[in-house]
Amino acid sequence: MKKTLTLLSLGLVAFGSTVFGATISYDSTALQQGNGAITINGGFGTNTNYGNITVSMALDAALLTSLVSNNTTTGSSSINIISTTGTGSGATFGAAINTTGGISSTYQGNTRNGLSTDFRTNLKNVLTTNTIIGATLSYTIGGTSSNNAAYCLTLQKSDGTFLEYYAIDTGLKTDKFQNLTSFTYNKDLIKYLEFNDSVLTEQQIKDKNLFLMAQSIPEPSTATLGLLGLGALMLRRRRQA
Repeated sequence: MKKTLTLLSLGLVAFGSTVFGATISYDSTALQQGNGAITINGGFGTNTNYGNITVSMALDAALLTSLVSNNTTTGSSSINIISTTGTGSGATFGAAINTTGGISSTYQGNTRNGLSTDFRTNLKNVLTTNTIIGATLSYTIGGTSSNNAAYCLTLQKSDGTFLEYYAIDTGLKTDKFQNLTSFTYNKDLIKYLEFNDSVLTEQQIKDKNLFLMAQSIPEPSTATLGLLGLGALMLRRRRQA
């Protein structure tokens, strides 16, 4: 069953989703009601400004660990995390749990693996050798000659510390990104989802993941520990800046 969201210039709250200017976000209620497929009437983006886009999401850490760990057996196939469709010329985007113990991204059907080993093929080992209580994943994609695709996966451990995996795919350049009109997604895995029509710097995408981390922390006691760790990390980064 698809849920449809119509964008209005002044912003609209529908099915628990929030639209403000160049950002559209969906909370867990909206994603559950969408049941894995959402259509946006009127589209999102202008197919200009080189089609820049940032996709950020908070994930269910326990389910991520289970899916990545169990999807490497013979006969396994990729598990969709999110896949977009759109109108106009330009690229489309998708991310999936692959069969080699990691996460791969796709652009118009072409799988991109220009990522660090831990992110692409060794994520299973990272997840199973640590107790992960939070996970956020962001992609920022620019189409100009100076902008490439950047990826950031942030994991929070049970002791409140964080693991960050950041990489740039210098091989990906596209002059436009399609106007987003619909997307399919794993409704059990994604707990919060946000699209923005800008490109983030390395520091911005890492900070975005940290701010979204609270969306995927399940227990109050753990959340308190996580917020303390988050605050300490943000303070350290500010001092370094």
